[in-house]
Amino acid sequence: MAAQEETTQRAVFVDTSNEPRTDEEAVSMCTQGLERATAPRDIADLQFRLANAQVRRGFPELAVAAFRACVAADPRRLDAFNNLGLLLLRRYDYGAAATEFRHGLAVSESAELLLNLGVAVEHAGDVEEAQRCYERVITIAPKDARPHANLGALAAKRGALDEAIACHRKAVELNPDDPWLSFNLGDALEDAGDDESAIRAYEASIQLPCAKNNLAGLLEKSGDYDRAEALYAECCAQSPDDYDFAVNRACCARSRGVDAEALFADAAKLCERPYACAFNLAELAAARGDIQTALARAKEAVAYADEEEIDDARELLRALLEAWRDSLDDANVIEDALAHGLEI
Repeated sequence: MAAQEETTQRAVFVDTSNEPRTDEEAVSMCTQGLERATAPRDIADLQFRLANAQVRRGFPELAVAAFRACVAADPRRLDAFNNLGLLLLRRYDYGAAATEFRHGLAVSESAELLLNLGVAVEHAGDVEEAQRCYERVITIAPKDARPHANLGALAAKRGALDEAIACHRKAVELNPDDPWLSFNLGDALEDAGDDESAIRAYEASIQLPCAKNNLAGLLEKSGDYDRAEALYAECCAQSPDDYDFAVNRACCARSRGVDAEALFADAAKLCERPYACAFNLAELAAARGDIQTALARAKEAVAYADEEEIDDARELLRALLEAWRDSLDDANVIEDALAHGLEI
């Protein structure tokens, strides 16, 4: 959670001479303290500590209940409103999250609450209010890079790439050590077609797997296949469960003329509907004359394809059936064609 627990000189009803070593101990100590606490602020402190411990333990429902008990005991606890809102935000309950951030802002304006409110309403679809929130954060916290980055993302969504780039440049200027800000700048520059500047921005955020992936794509585009392949390999090592990284690595290997079938087969295991893998495996099998494997993979591609992919998948299958019609039983060819809505 963003907010930190506040220290206090007031007596609380737990033994603070021996701080809890685990979250389970924290829950136990706070629960015992709440059995004896009577002062509202003491109750709020204990509930806040209890809520954060429950978050760390992975019990969000218990954390929500404790945060609500905290603000019920002390309605001026901005940190509790903020943490409760963040917890709801992470559960994709954007309306409820926005409500908690608004409750906190009703007590006192804070850049953190405003920024988080902007994120909540943006995800809920109210981009105009989100923009107002981010602009207000800039007014009250001019050295905070985050609202500039968020405004850049909003500008990119509406196609204002020059504005997006300017916002992201400002964010990087304010916090050059945050790799995500450089990555966002690179993404905007790449969308604008400025590959050279995008490469520099991705190099500045190279510790991020997504930056390696995007940089590899630009290097592959420029013909630097060796470094591109090395970066894709690093992406997959850092994020072994990422399907897109694995597919990009396999595609790069194929474009280099390297045997990529094993890479596509491994990538296919990372996705329930691995269309790209099936399509490429079908083409590779066809190239080596393996009729049955090519047809099987092409049928998988048709099964996995979405609305934008289905025409290409069907055309691949149709072309394979047509090309090998003389080698296959006509009845089977016709049956396959009809089953997949094809004309042979």
